[in-house]
Amino acid sequence: MRNRFVSLFFPIKAEVMTDNTSPSGPDSSGELSTKQWHRISPIAVIFYALRFIRGFVGNIAYLLPALLVGYNQIQNNPEAAVPLALGLGVLVLVSAVLSYWFFQYRLTENHLEIRSGVFAKKYVNLPFNRIQNVEVSHPWYYRPFGYATLKLDSAGSVQQEANIAALETDFAQQLKQEILSQRQSGANSKGLSAGALGEDADLASTGHQSPASSDSETLLNTRSLSDLVLHGIANNRVWIVLGALAPFIDNLTEGLPEYIEAQGIDAMQIFYADSTPIWQLGLGVLVIFLVVMALMSLISVIGAIITFYGYTLSKADNKYIRRSGLFTRHEITMPHSRLQMVTCQQDWLDRLFKRINIKFEQTNANNAQQGQPSISEGTNKIIVPSVTIEERQALLDDAYPENQLNQVEFHSISKRYLLRFYLVLGIIAAPLMALFALNNNWGLFTLTLAFSGFLSVVFYMRYRRWGVNFDGHFVYIRKGCFGVDYHVFEAYKLQQIQLKQSIWQKRHQLASIQFVLASGSLTVPFINQDLAKTIADSVLYQVECKPRSWM
Repeated sequence: MRNRFVSLFFPIKAEVMTDNTSPSGPDSSGELSTKQWHRISPIAVIFYALRFIRGFVGNIAYLLPALLVGYNQIQNNPEAAVPLALGLGVLVLVSAVLSYWFFQYRLTENHLEIRSGVFAKKYVNLPFNRIQNVEVSHPWYYRPFGYATLKLDSAGSVQQEANIAALETDFAQQLKQEILSQRQSGANSKGLSAGALGEDADLASTGHQSPASSDSETLLNTRSLSDLVLHGIANNRVWIVLGALAPFIDNLTEGLPEYIEAQGIDAMQIFYADSTPIWQLGLGVLVIFLVVMALMSLISVIGAIITFYGYTLSKADNKYIRRSGLFTRHEITMPHSRLQMVTCQQDWLDRLFKRINIKFEQTNANNAQQGQPSISEGTNKIIVPSVTIEERQALLDDAYPENQLNQVEFHSISKRYLLRFYLVLGIIAAPLMALFALNNNWGLFTLTLAFSGFLSVVFYMRYRRWGVNFDGHFVYIRKGCFGVDYHVFEAYKLQQIQLKQSIWQKRHQLASIQFVLASGSLTVPFINQDLAKTIADSVLYQVECKPRSWM
């Protein structure tokens, strides 16, 4: 495998176009030409067609006026539906074929060059040592033919830098290994000249390895089907789908009353008849609620199985490798040196099941994906779903052997954190409750009182969860509400640290401290001013006196 790629970096002068899926044809001297521009396999048309459809669905909010006009036209003239559907199909096919035809790539001197685009031409030159994430995915429509998609992210990019579709699976894996090897070799050579600066020791250990050691992997964790079912129940993301369907609720439920009446159910009599006992109405609403929640949980479980089926987390050459997926098999690689933070997340249902979700977070390359929760996170995180407490500790010890998360005592925040919330809540709720009481509207009075009580409990639980500490090496942050999240990161990974004080905080010697890492930022509010300064000084001392590579 390696001999094949050693020959990739001896260019020859001829520059021609080939249609091979991998640059496997040697020249007359026995060396492989890297000056040739290569096209991917024609089966990539499927990839580009599906990408066109995903883009269409993703921008459906902007296309709603056109869709409504088309829908009205079809209602007025049903015969127009067939030519319209054929036209859309031809548009997708032509777009996919053109995208395939104008996509070429080549390998030159530790660089990957890509040019693409039909009307707007795009040229990308990715040095191997700048590539942060390398993911090999195996979509269901490629598996029978032995093809895969190579996805690349570079440090600082706001989205995935490049997707090379329809590569032969073996070649995609070899190219991935070569990119990682070249990047690590470059980092190793830089580390030799930067020894006086205290460069990270594990950076040198990830240098050039023999093929034998590159192929050896240590299995760290696997997830069974029952684990995925628990993850789907405890981490329900169906609310996102329901939010996306909100504009179409009226159309989706248009024929529901007629269907209910056709089944012999008189909803008006049930809910408005004076003879119906209140307990029957309550029971009916409860049953409907449970059925809806069961359906949502079922959809969430199916989504978790599709995303994490066959999950394995392994480690080789100081790199984490995650593989999972039912229809599309994803393989994500993260060098340990790029690990920025480990997050242990436990929602309230996870606490009942005694399960924890682990996130290994690295440089935030996919900023475009942040803040958009989904069943599968972006490639800047490796998620280990629904692990036990023992498995969490084993994974955390593997990432940070010297961590003291189980022993550390957290410094809580000030009770004044609650005052602003309770003050605003009182200002809003008290006049409303007085108004409802004067009008003898005890139903709304009770509802407002109950909702205010619930918000008070939420604010109090958030206050109780906040905590922070620093043990001289690691920073520990605790947050949450009914669940609890733990964030652990090494001090030298910090990019910035900020102390913030409002006039009211300064009067009471309080401050908020913000930790900024390459993976994102975390803020702990309303801690003691002296404690905030002590943590900031200690962390900055670690950064200044022991400069180490954060990547």
